[in-house]
Amino acid sequence: MISVSQSARRFLRFLPDKMFVGLQYAYKQGSFPDLENPETFNEKLQWLKLNYRNPLMKVCVDKCLARGYVEQRIGKEFLIPLLGVFDQVDQIDYEQLPERFVLKATHGSGWNAICHSKTDFDWHQARRNLAGWLKQSFYPVGREWAYSDPTPRIVCEEFLADESGCSPADYKVFCFHGKPAFVQVDYARFSSHTRNLYTLNWERIACELEYPGEPAPPAAPKNLAKLLEVAAELSAPFPFVRVDLYALEGEIYFGEMTFYPGKGVERFRPASFDHTFGELLDLSKIPGYASEE
Repeated sequence: MISVSQSARRFLRFLPDKMFVGLQYAYKQGSFPDLENPETFNEKLQWLKLNYRNPLMKVCVDKCLARGYVEQRIGKEFLIPLLGVFDQVDQIDYEQLPERFVLKATHGSGWNAICHSKTDFDWHQARRNLAGWLKQSFYPVGREWAYSDPTPRIVCEEFLADESGCSPADYKVFCFHGKPAFVQVDYARFSSHTRNLYTLNWERIACELEYPGEPAPPAAPKNLAKLLEVAAELSAPFPFVRVDLYALEGEIYFGEMTFYPGKGVERFRPASFDHTFGELLDLSKIPGYASEE
């Protein structure tokens, strides 16, 4: 894939949203999206970026404010224990933090510093990363409306661990109009990244989404039914959202909510699944959609 130069990125930042998302989509997908009559899942995500304006989305993508939404909607027992909220990196007292913890920038996605052990953790580099994230906006990366006008902060949460002491599996539930449809699970994200999609009955779906499939995945979580129930309740106000949850033995914890997975440009193989999943998202249920046709 052709790399995008720094000068090109600076130029792209000044483009109108519609032109920007069209070019970003074409760069990954090889053709421009049909934004007047979108049919595929990814095309409909682009339409949502440009047209769907639910103020609650901005609450749900903020990793601090989302905790309040989750507590009100399903209860605080689904929240990872909070160690602190900080406006500046200098407010964090590293010496007082436990041996394992997670620091997250509230206003983006993937802006995390994970400490598995203070012995091996590079706090100085983490400080630089966190300070840099606090100065950035996630919105220009994909023109995702929910990330516009953020309040940059840092939340510190306890480190979740499974029975082996490792980070638990992250189950990403794709929900359409308040109903879970399928689940994405990523494996070895920081080494040989693989990804599988599953039906609600935990049957593997015969397609790949951006990354190759994992040939020997673990079994379904024991509390799958409860996990899907939680995802449904959190997704109820929205036409589409991906609800990320952690499943431990007998417990489920909230991770985050994502309204435009992969910026809406990740590729399905075979490509027909882009249409298959697109059929689950009925834009005609959104007030004002008909006027765009």
